[in-house]
Amino acid sequence: MSEFPTRDEFFNQLNTKFRVYFDAEQPTEVELTEVSELREKPGYTAFSIIFLVPTEIGALQGLYRTEHDSLGTMELFYVPVAQSEKGFSFESVFNYKITASDD
Repeated sequence: MSEFPTRDEFFNQLNTKFRVYFDAEQPTEVELTEVSELREKPGYTAFSIIFLVPTEIGALQGLYRTEHDSLGTMELFYVPVAQSEKGFSFESVFNYKITASDD
């Protein structure tokens, strides 16, 4: 069983705010802007999510504590994938091995 929300749970929170601790003392408010479809390969399933992060944070790749009022607290690995006038787009990817008990 995963400690992370499912793809559908993230999708239900699309366009809502999350708090990410890029700084251990002060959270930054980010917005969940995209949730991909499930991608299935033999033995694996995967999806990704994209957050819009303020420009002043910079393109910081790494593992950060992330909080959401409905989804709780989790550690996510963020990778900057794009920049626009609105900020940086950071992606987190979830890749799960399918086991017989997952059916």
